[in-house]
Amino acid sequence: MTTADVFWVVTSFLFGSVFGSFLNVCIYRLPKGESLFWPPSHCPKCFQPVGRWNIPIVGYFLVGGRCRQCGEKFSIQYPLVELLTAVIASFFYYRLVVELGAPVPLCLAYTALAMILVVASFVDLAWKIIPQGLMVVGGVMALVASAAYPGIHALYIGYHPGGGVWGEAVSRWVAKVPPIDGILASIGGMVAGVILILAVRFVGTKVFRREAMGLGDAKLLAVIGGFLGWRAVPMVFLVASCVGAVVGIVSYFKTRDREIPLGPFLSVGTVVVMLWGNAIMNWWVLGVMGLSHAPTIVSAGSGLIR
Repeated sequence: MTTADVFWVVTSFLFGSVFGSFLNVCIYRLPKGESLFWPPSHCPKCFQPVGRWNIPIVGYFLVGGRCRQCGEKFSIQYPLVELLTAVIASFFYYRLVVELGAPVPLCLAYTALAMILVVASFVDLAWKIIPQGLMVVGGVMALVASAAYPGIHALYIGYHPGGGVWGEAVSRWVAKVPPIDGILASIGGMVAGVILILAVRFVGTKVFRREAMGLGDAKLLAVIGGFLGWRAVPMVFLVASCVGAVVGIVSYFKTRDREIPLGPFLSVGTVVVMLWGNAIMNWWVLGVMGLSHAPTIVSAGSGLIR
């Protein structure tokens, strides 16, 4: 890496830890319907503000993991989320920009999605829900990112459903307005995410005679599809299912609990696809299946095709 690369990796780590502090607020308050901005960070027992000790990662250890006023013990989750977010931000920059030569806007969009997934995963693990407000914000962010940088969906530029003279005219017109093209591709990814989860939910309910998946999972996969596009949706779900199956089997033999949240596994699948999707697809199609061409998962304009 060059000196500039090292600088931006370190800077990404620092900014990631700061954002991680805010993600902790989201994880704690969203399920309770509390404001994310007021009051400021405080002890859950005596309600005294954390104040100057609210330093990402290290602040927890400086106060010994306890409130300096009442001695209430703070959850280790706080520094872990901040560290996780810092690592995500720095590694995404290294992997996408430094290693694969992806444009910085794509890296920013993927990092934003990863942060949404962190909140969704921790809330799903603790409460077995996907926050509605978070999904609304995530959907809006996907549309804005797609309009601002349509290269996220470069595979789908110029492709629009419909045919005939009218359909071709619309396609040519839309292709001249990249923001609209990006928005359409994002909407297509959202629809694909919802349809896939609803289809699996329907089949699973019929087979197992119980609710197979929650509607929150459909909303989460819709947000993921809004960022990554419809072609990435099946692979995200496949990776999530494989990881979830392994964890579910181990969990069942240990706890006899058959219900595990899908959100964290969709998050893992999304990160895998964002960082290594094309490498996996090339290995599967070219190596395992022996075909001569592998479709791309992430955008062709991002420099991620390997």
